[in-house]
Amino acid sequence: SEGTCTCTMNPPASRKIGTVGTALYGQRVAIFAPETDEPVATNADGEICIAGPSVMKGYVPADTHADGPSIRNGWLRTGDLGRLDAEGYLTVTGRLKDIIIRGGENLSPGRIEEALTGHHAVRACCVVGAPDPDLGEVPVAFVVTNKGQSAGERELKDQVAARLPHSWVPARVTVLDALPENRVGKIDRQALKKIAAGA
Repeated sequence: SEGTCTCTMNPPASRKIGTVGTALYGQRVAIFAPETDEPVATNADGEICIAGPSVMKGYVPADTHADGPSIRNGWLRTGDLGRLDAEGYLTVTGRLKDIIIRGGENLSPGRIEEALTGHHAVRACCVVGAPDPDLGEVPVAFVVTNKGQSAGERELKDQVAARLPHSWVPARVTVLDALPENRVGKIDRQALKKIAAGA
Protein backbone atom coordinates (compact mmCIF):
# COMPACT_ATOMS: atom_id res chain seq x y z
CA SER A 1 0.00 0.00 0.00
CA GLU A 2 2.52 2.68 1.09
CA GLY A 3 4.98 1.36 -1.50
CA THR A 4 2.40 -0.07 -3.96
CA CYS A 5 2.35 -3.84 -4.40
CA THR A 6 6.05 -4.76 -4.31
CA CYS A 7 9.55 -3.33 -4.46
CA THR A 8 11.61 -6.53 -4.81
CA MET A 9 11.50 -9.68 -6.90
CA ASN A 10 13.54 -12.85 -7.14
CA PRO A 11 15.01 -12.92 -10.67
CA PRO A 12 13.76 -16.12 -12.38
CA ALA A 13 17.23 -17.05 -13.64
CA SER A 14 19.06 -16.36 -10.37
CA ARG A 15 16.56 -16.96 -7.60
CA LYS A 16 17.85 -17.16 -4.00
CA ILE A 17 15.63 -19.35 -1.86
CA GLY A 18 14.77 -17.75 1.50
CA THR A 19 15.05 -14.19 0.16
CA VAL A 20 12.46 -11.87 -1.40
CA GLY A 21 14.88 -11.00 -4.18
CA THR A 22 16.52 -7.76 -5.26
CA ALA A 23 15.13 -4.25 -5.74
CA LEU A 24 13.05 -3.73 -8.87
CA TYR A 25 14.21 -1.25 -11.50
CA GLY A 26 13.81 2.30 -10.18
CA GLN A 27 13.40 1.17 -6.56
CA ARG A 28 15.95 1.43 -3.79
CA VAL A 29 16.15 -0.80 -0.74
CA ALA A 30 18.39 -0.07 2.25
CA ILE A 31 18.77 -1.42 5.76
CA PHE A 32 19.11 1.24 8.45
CA ALA A 33 19.80 0.89 12.16
CA PRO A 34 16.40 1.25 13.87
CA GLU A 35 15.36 4.85 14.58
CA THR A 36 18.44 6.25 12.79
CA ASP A 37 19.44 7.10 9.22
CA GLU A 38 22.64 5.05 9.52
CA PRO A 39 23.00 2.11 7.12
CA VAL A 40 24.06 -1.18 8.70
CA ALA A 41 26.78 -3.52 7.42
CA THR A 42 26.12 -6.13 4.74
CA ASN A 43 24.25 -9.13 6.20
CA ALA A 44 23.44 -7.23 9.41
CA ASP A 45 19.85 -6.91 10.61
CA GLY A 46 18.12 -3.55 10.61
CA GLU A 47 14.94 -1.81 9.49
CA ILE A 48 13.99 -2.33 5.85
CA CYS A 49 13.59 1.05 4.13
CA ILE A 50 12.48 1.65 0.56
CA ALA A 51 12.56 4.66 -1.77
CA GLY A 52 11.55 5.30 -5.35
CA PRO A 53 8.78 6.68 -7.54
CA SER A 54 6.18 4.18 -6.30
CA VAL A 55 6.59 5.11 -2.62
CA MET A 56 3.94 7.41 -1.15
CA LYS A 57 4.81 10.96 -0.09
CA GLY A 58 2.90 10.63 3.19
CA TYR A 59 -0.57 10.23 4.69
CA VAL A 60 -3.50 12.63 4.26
CA PRO A 61 -4.20 13.98 6.78
CA ALA A 62 -0.63 13.80 8.03
CA ASP A 63 -1.56 12.73 11.57
CA THR A 64 -3.29 9.50 10.49
CA HIS A 65 -1.60 6.11 10.81
CA ALA A 66 0.69 7.38 13.60
CA ASP A 67 1.60 3.79 14.42
CA GLY A 68 2.23 2.80 10.80
CA PRO A 69 5.16 3.24 8.42
CA SER A 70 6.67 6.71 8.19
CA ILE A 71 8.61 8.65 5.56
CA ARG A 72 11.94 10.14 6.65
CA ASN A 73 14.45 11.79 4.32
CA GLY A 74 12.72 10.22 1.33
CA TRP A 75 12.79 6.69 2.76
CA LEU A 76 9.72 4.68 3.74
CA ARG A 77 10.46 3.17 7.16
CA THR A 78 8.56 -0.12 6.86
CA GLY A 79 8.82 -1.35 10.44
CA ASP A 80 10.09 -4.67 9.05
CA LEU A 81 13.44 -6.16 9.98
CA GLY A 82 15.74 -7.66 7.39
CA ARG A 83 19.20 -7.87 5.91
CA LEU A 84 20.80 -7.37 2.50
CA ASP A 85 23.55 -9.67 1.27
CA ALA A 86 26.51 -8.60 -0.86
CA GLU A 87 24.52 -9.18 -4.07
CA GLY A 88 21.57 -7.07 -2.92
CA TYR A 89 19.19 -9.92 -2.05
CA LEU A 90 16.79 -9.02 0.76
CA THR A 91 15.81 -11.40 3.56
CA VAL A 92 12.91 -10.38 5.82
CA THR A 93 13.59 -11.50 9.40
CA GLY A 94 10.74 -10.03 11.45
CA ARG A 95 9.06 -6.89 12.74
CA LEU A 96 10.77 -3.99 14.49
CA LYS A 97 8.13 -4.05 17.24
CA ASP A 98 9.14 -7.65 18.07
CA ILE A 99 12.83 -6.82 18.61
CA ILE A 100 14.30 -8.06 21.90
CA ILE A 101 16.58 -5.60 23.68
CA ARG A 102 18.98 -7.65 25.81
CA GLY A 103 21.40 -5.52 27.82
CA GLY A 104 21.25 -2.79 25.17
CA GLU A 105 21.77 -5.20 22.24
CA ASN A 106 18.99 -5.53 19.65
CA LEU A 107 18.16 -9.17 18.91
CA SER A 108 15.94 -10.20 16.01
CA PRO A 109 13.59 -13.05 17.00
CA GLY A 110 13.53 -14.10 13.34
CA ARG A 111 17.27 -14.84 13.31
CA ILE A 112 16.93 -17.05 16.40
CA GLU A 113 13.87 -18.78 14.91
CA GLU A 114 15.82 -19.37 11.70
CA ALA A 115 18.58 -21.08 13.70
CA LEU A 116 16.11 -23.23 15.64
CA THR A 117 14.14 -24.37 12.59
CA GLY A 118 17.41 -25.62 11.13
CA HIS A 119 17.21 -28.46 13.67
CA HIS A 120 15.74 -31.65 12.15
CA ALA A 121 13.23 -32.11 14.98
CA VAL A 122 11.78 -28.59 14.96
CA ARG A 123 8.58 -28.09 12.95
CA ALA A 124 7.75 -24.57 14.16
CA CYS A 125 8.95 -22.07 16.73
CA CYS A 126 8.48 -18.57 18.05
CA VAL A 127 10.93 -16.44 20.04
CA VAL A 128 9.77 -13.59 22.27
CA GLY A 129 11.33 -11.31 24.85
CA ALA A 130 10.84 -12.01 28.55
CA PRO A 131 11.56 -9.50 31.34
CA ASP A 132 14.92 -9.89 33.08
CA PRO A 133 15.98 -7.88 36.16
CA ASP A 134 19.58 -7.48 35.00
CA LEU A 135 19.40 -7.38 31.19
CA GLY A 136 15.98 -5.82 30.63
CA GLU A 137 14.88 -8.63 28.32
CA VAL A 138 16.10 -12.08 27.33
CA PRO A 139 15.01 -14.27 24.42
CA VAL A 140 12.71 -17.18 25.25
CA ALA A 141 11.84 -19.83 22.65
CA PHE A 142 8.69 -21.88 22.20
CA VAL A 143 9.10 -24.91 19.95
CA VAL A 144 6.83 -27.49 18.31
CA THR A 145 8.60 -30.68 17.25
CA ASN A 146 7.87 -32.96 14.31
CA LYS A 147 5.65 -35.94 15.06
CA GLY A 148 7.67 -38.76 16.61
CA GLN A 149 10.75 -36.58 17.16
CA SER A 150 12.08 -34.77 20.20
CA ALA A 151 14.82 -32.35 21.16
CA GLY A 152 15.99 -31.29 24.60
CA GLU A 153 16.49 -27.73 25.78
CA ARG A 154 20.30 -28.03 25.86
CA GLU A 155 20.37 -29.47 22.35
CA LEU A 156 18.25 -26.61 21.00
CA LYS A 157 20.31 -23.98 22.80
CA ASP A 158 23.44 -25.53 21.27
CA GLN A 159 21.76 -25.32 17.86
CA VAL A 160 21.47 -21.54 18.28
CA ALA A 161 24.93 -21.16 19.85
CA ALA A 162 26.53 -22.82 16.81
CA ARG A 163 25.02 -20.18 14.51
CA LEU A 164 24.69 -16.96 16.51
CA PRO A 165 26.57 -15.10 19.27
CA HIS A 166 26.12 -16.29 22.87
CA SER A 167 23.84 -13.36 23.74
CA TRP A 168 21.30 -14.62 21.18
CA VAL A 169 20.91 -18.06 22.82
CA PRO A 170 17.44 -18.35 24.42
CA ALA A 171 17.38 -18.22 28.20
CA ARG A 172 14.68 -20.90 28.10
CA VAL A 173 13.27 -23.26 25.48
CA THR A 174 9.78 -24.68 26.03
CA VAL A 175 8.32 -27.44 23.85
CA LEU A 176 4.59 -27.05 23.14
CA ASP A 177 2.07 -29.24 21.32
CA ALA A 178 1.09 -26.22 19.20
CA LEU A 179 1.81 -22.50 19.03
CA PRO A 180 -1.16 -20.26 19.92
CA GLU A 181 -2.73 -18.40 17.01
CA ASN A 182 -4.66 -15.14 16.81
CA ARG A 183 -7.97 -14.59 14.97
CA VAL A 184 -6.27 -14.36 11.56
CA GLY A 185 -4.27 -17.56 12.02
CA LYS A 186 -0.90 -15.96 12.79
CA ILE A 187 1.26 -16.95 15.75
CA ASP A 188 0.03 -15.02 18.80
CA ARG A 189 3.27 -13.48 20.06
CA GLN A 190 1.43 -11.53 22.76
CA ALA A 191 0.05 -14.74 24.29
CA LEU A 192 3.54 -16.25 24.28
CA LYS A 193 4.99 -13.08 25.86
CA LYS A 194 2.51 -13.47 28.72
CA ILE A 195 3.54 -17.10 29.19
CA ALA A 196 7.24 -16.14 29.07
CA ALA A 197 6.75 -13.31 31.57
CA GLY A 198 4.96 -15.61 34.00
CA ALA A 199 7.58 -18.38 33.89
